[in-house]
Amino acid sequence: MSRLFWSLLQAQGQRPAFWRLQGLSVLDVLLQAVLPLAAVNVMLSLLPGASAQAVPYWLVAAALSPLLRLLIQHRARMLGTRTVFSAFGLLRQQLVERVLRAPLWQVRRWTDSELIERVGNDVRLLQEGVFIVLVRLQSLLMLSLLLLLAMLYYNPLPATMFLLLLAGCGVLAKRLMYTLQGRIATLATLQDRMMTALSSVIDGIRTLRQHGAFHHPQLRLQDSLQTRQRGMLQSVRVFSLRDLLLNGVLELVLLVLLALLAVNPLSWSPVQLLPLLILSPLVYFNLSAAWQEWGLLKWSLMAWDRLQGLHQLPPQVDIPIPLPPHAEANVQADALQFSYGRHAVLDGFSAAFPAGSHTVVVGRNGAGKSTLLALLVRFYDADAGQLSVDGHAIQPHSLASWRQQVSVVLQQDVLLPGTVRENLLLGAADADDDRLWAALRVVCCDQVIAAWPEGLDTPVGQGGVALSGGEQQRLAIARAWLKDAPVVLLDEITSGLDSENALQVQKAIQALSRQRTVIQITHALQHAVEADQVIVMDAGRVCERGTHQALLQQGGQYARWWRQYRQGCEWQLQEVSE
Repeated sequence: MSRLFWSLLQAQGQRPAFWRLQGLSVLDVLLQAVLPLAAVNVMLSLLPGASAQAVPYWLVAAALSPLLRLLIQHRARMLGTRTVFSAFGLLRQQLVERVLRAPLWQVRRWTDSELIERVGNDVRLLQEGVFIVLVRLQSLLMLSLLLLLAMLYYNPLPATMFLLLLAGCGVLAKRLMYTLQGRIATLATLQDRMMTALSSVIDGIRTLRQHGAFHHPQLRLQDSLQTRQRGMLQSVRVFSLRDLLLNGVLELVLLVLLALLAVNPLSWSPVQLLPLLILSPLVYFNLSAAWQEWGLLKWSLMAWDRLQGLHQLPPQVDIPIPLPPHAEANVQADALQFSYGRHAVLDGFSAAFPAGSHTVVVGRNGAGKSTLLALLVRFYDADAGQLSVDGHAIQPHSLASWRQQVSVVLQQDVLLPGTVRENLLLGAADADDDRLWAALRVVCCDQVIAAWPEGLDTPVGQGGVALSGGEQQRLAIARAWLKDAPVVLLDEITSGLDSENALQVQKAIQALSRQRTVIQITHALQHAVEADQVIVMDAGRVCERGTHQALLQQGGQYARWWRQYRQGCEWQLQEVSE
């Protein structure tokens, strides 16, 4: 963790400011020691025959030290904000960048709520851990060390014995930390289980409400909550016993010291007794507080362990060589293979998508259609095989140069928080209003937007106007139309839409597809009727290929699906007529 923190400081150019922060922390500790040492010297000056010449200086130092500490602490906080806060702000940015640049299937190891927890709460715990070490723990230990050195100066023998007893406390504290670490690890596991169960409840809240299944056993939310509560109760007992034990040992060490001084008080002069009696309780209180801070630090270390997987996400291969300009956009897939871990999804998929053609890819659920689309967009890269356009392999070139040539419309295309205009400009950043309205007319959405008081400046997405599924899809298609890319990829774009919206979306797709290479993933066989090519996938391979009519004549799997589709349409017509 320290190596990461140093690298963040280096990237931000904040190492000099951090060293100034450390210097101010040391100066603050020295000023904290002024008041107890001034008390010792004032008490010693009251003894018979003692000199009081240094007392005024100590009193002035004791009076000035609080004011100086306020100034130093204010400056230290400003430096802390510049260094620590900016470093962990950079860490959050890096984690988000890693999530955005990593292959999507690897990011899906975490649920959305887990990613938010990692980037939000765990980074905050790391930041708190740095402040614990750099501010509170460091100050407490340094102040304790200064007071111990003062005790050694005034009375070496009892102070040495006190140090030896404290060393024994350190050994005990180390043993107790193993128990603490195990308990924190258990609590972290219970917290993750609870968050996973809670995420499942939120994702399935409509189904739960519909069926009244809030206590569905497979969700295990109640079990997770109760188990976490039991774990917290057990941990409170463990932490309480741990703190009481160590504090008791520290108190015992203090009592032993006082007992040694009381056994034969006549053998100790007041000059030797007073500093020990004043400073040793302060050492005890500082070490006890340091122990509490050390216990809190373990939560930060556990957060760092959880962040390791996210921080080590490998970026997708992105070679900074742009694709050569292509005039026709002939897309070719040769022997593509891809696996999610050990689960093979594509197994030697090969197909040609001629320039300007419309290819429809159909198949059962799990046949590999959506994975094929993800490879075509380069959300991930194939384990083996090659994608090429106009004879140029795509993978050995930059992601940006390929994605500039591709428009994608997904089953649930997300509208980002912002206005209609801002969402459309993602397709063409330099488009003027005339072109934006032209795109909306193409997808038959111009009248809907024009009816809104703010028109193109109407907020949509999270916190904005609630759009129907069909309207969202048409806006996504308008965005793709503005991009004017030679290759268009479509994934189940009419799934879940009513017949009217599906018809409007299909018309928009026809406008988008003119003179472009279109690859459409769908279960709706009616989209394949007018396609130039239909590809049937099964188990990650091409099992049938041809036009709609040619596949019907072959009498294979596609023909069987078409007969079932036609029968379903006839049953619906009969029900309507009845």
